[in-house]
Amino acid sequence: MRFSFRLRTSFAAAGIVAIALLFGAAPVARAAATGLIVSQATDGSVFVTFSSPGGLQCASMGSPATSINGSRIEISTFLATAEACYIPSTPPPPYSYPINVGHLPDGSYAVEWSVAESCPPHPVCSTGFPVSSAQFTLSGGRLPGTPSITNAAPYTTISGSTPGGAVVLSMTAPAAPCGFLSTEFRDPGPGQPVPPPYGTFAFRAGGCGVPGSMGEATFTLDLAQPPAANLVLWKYGPTADNVFGHWYTIPATVSGTTVTFSIVDGGLGDDDLVANGEIQSYGALYVGGVAQDMWYGGPTENGWGLSLAQHGAGLFGVLFTYDANGKPTWLALQGAWDGPYTSYTGALYRPHGSPYYAYDAARVSSGPPVGTMTITFSDLDHATLDYVIDGVHGQKSITRQPFGGGTAPAGLGDMYWGGRDQNGWGIAVMQHEGALFNVWFTYDANGVPTWFVMPGGTWNDDASNTYSGRVYTTTGSPWLGVPYDASKLRATDVGSYALHFDDPAGSFEYAIQGHQGTMAIVRQPF
Repeated sequence: MRFSFRLRTSFAAAGIVAIALLFGAAPVARAAATGLIVSQATDGSVFVTFSSPGGLQCASMGSPATSINGSRIEISTFLATAEACYIPSTPPPPYSYPINVGHLPDGSYAVEWSVAESCPPHPVCSTGFPVSSAQFTLSGGRLPGTPSITNAAPYTTISGSTPGGAVVLSMTAPAAPCGFLSTEFRDPGPGQPVPPPYGTFAFRAGGCGVPGSMGEATFTLDLAQPPAANLVLWKYGPTADNVFGHWYTIPATVSGTTVTFSIVDGGLGDDDLVANGEIQSYGALYVGGVAQDMWYGGPTENGWGLSLAQHGAGLFGVLFTYDANGKPTWLALQGAWDGPYTSYTGALYRPHGSPYYAYDAARVSSGPPVGTMTITFSDLDHATLDYVIDGVHGQKSITRQPFGGGTAPAGLGDMYWGGRDQNGWGIAVMQHEGALFNVWFTYDANGVPTWFVMPGGTWNDDASNTYSGRVYTTTGSPWLGVPYDASKLRATDVGSYALHFDDPAGSFEYAIQGHQGTMAIVRQPF
């Protein structure tokens, strides 16, 4: 669903002014409707502040986009799927977005927002939204009492403040005079699983004055102080292989206090995915890098592992080990990062449920925490586990588990589950290139935690959306309180599986130990 603003006037818009920043401004409000405020900063830029209709909160915020059509200026403020929206108990804070208003003659203008596109049937969306409007008057291209605008060319350098200090965003492009048409730096606040140290930033670059693609543009973020060496640039939005908004990374180079990255118009990192002379981007810098993977203790401790699924900076961990009798068991990790984003600490839970082949979510119980664990990352590929489980202290060194090869659609790695009606089990799907490493954590005939490993498979169709292979159960050395003995690892082939990926949904088929089933799966939100 897309919410959009429209500026209407009786004559054509011309000479569009590059938008300035939303911070450090002294706005003059000219509002005539509840929930929508039109303001102008001291430099002459105009922006709006609005509250979501009906208190709607949407997780997939995107960067604003502006289109000019004769006498109408339309600003699409954000795009979100219906599933990404909900109505919180506490109304969300107002959003502020810039508007390119340009050098326009004196006149009266109306601003309104409305639903510009229908959304799938959903309790929130089906009710519809009201339309609010606000009137304001520009005098010589500005609101009364504000200084005139003298620079109509797009800016190539924008300064702002972030939770991590001052930031300067600049760009260069093959065609001139390309520049920023709109920008925003935002402190997402405590609502994020882990607030990014420099907040989030969104921009729309263009204004090149030539038709067609802008080509490759280079962007530089100058930070107040040198960041950590393992700083990673995360982007949120659609990609060519996944049209739904999701977090992903793009290459960035850190040198001193600068972070440099490039985006090709219409390519990876451009949210509109069209080579149209504009680049739209929404992202954040995170310290700690990409933790999502299957981690293990190396060849000398082969047989146990830790899956980490990652959404932004939020982690979902499952520790796969063996009990005192060498039977497979698992623990779920829920935690938070420390201040510098170098270690992740949380409580460990040992749920109990019902047999995987006759699952009843009503019988699942997470129980009280059985311990705690801290993951300390020394670099992007190595970490240390410090844990206390059932009163037993221990420490393990871990590294990323090697596997991979071939080609397949990117972005399939995640934590999958059967939805709320199947709460309590899940499948950790980890991807390297075209290979998947999967672990199904569930419950045995007695409702005791157990897991099945699916360490490989093949893509079965030209569409590359079905991955199938063999399923194994393992026994091994007791893991807690004694030295681990990898020589005791035994793997037994117990059946077959097939994963069907049709984002945002899919299915999991299994034939294991005389039991067969097919279950719907989706990416687990966290």
